[in-house]
Amino acid sequence: MKKKERRKDVKRRLYNLNTEGSPEKSNKPLHEKSLPDLDSKIIQGNNIIMRYTRTAILPNFIPVPFIDIPINSTILIAMLRDIASLFNKTFSTQQVKIITTSIINTMGTHFIISGTVNHIFKYIPLVGGVASFFAAPSISVGSTYAIGKVFLMHFSEGGSIINFDIKDFDDYFLEMFKEGKTLFSLKHT
Repeated sequence: MKKKERRKDVKRRLYNLNTEGSPEKSNKPLHEKSLPDLDSKIIQGNNIIMRYTRTAILPNFIPVPFIDIPINSTILIAMLRDIASLFNKTFSTQQVKIITTSIINTMGTHFIISGTVNHIFKYIPLVGGVASFFAAPSISVGSTYAIGKVFLMHFSEGGSIINFDIKDFDDYFLEMFKEGKTLFSLKHT
């Protein structure tokens, strides 16, 4: 199967499993064993992403500026290790650090400005803590969710950590980032 056709197939599967077949939205229980292998891995991958996305909220509530960055980086590395393991892909912490830095640099203007403003808010007594309390988690959740979804798609297409190129996923990353931020705002409004 050509790469473009495989990507369409994977996108279709990701979309269908996210909207119609996810255990949260389906009337019928979805059993991983009754599905083809790739669909089963996509469901398991989505579960991994949601678990780590929920975890990514927590470090933002620590009132110390910039302490959440290394904690969220550790969460991302653990999530990507679990997704890579699901697809039997070799995993290198160093390569993942380089890739996640590349992703943030590529999509960076939004993240850098938002992240800096949120950390500056933490220095302002009372008002800053409240503002940071609401703004920072949506960025962490959105980026964790988006990075997880991008790698889930990449591995589903047969890719590996070594041949990952963020330029192939620019639009998908931004779409998933917005979706991830929406997940956070829906759960907390």
